[in-house]
Amino acid sequence: MHTIGGAAWSNGKETDYVNAFKVEPRRATGAGDCWNAADIVGHLAGLNPRERLTFANAYASSYVRNIYAEPPTLKKTFEFLDRAG
Repeated sequence: MHTIGGAAWSNGKETDYVNAFKVEPRRATGAGDCWNAADIVGHLAGLNPRERLTFANAYASSYVRNIYAEPPTLKKTFEFLDRAG
């Protein structure tokens, strides 16, 4: 589950929650699609739930702050994560 405030995951026994990144949004349309795609990529890459939620949040945040409505590259997403610390 992902919202403007953060993202959550549960397998029915365990749960995890990661806050969203605070960015200046330039668009909202497509943010959920970007988040879902990044969540799937994170799952396929074997990221644990917290890493996957953080990665998906960063990917969607990088998208909503982009004035050109282009999904970010992996490089841009990792740069965003490095800056977010």
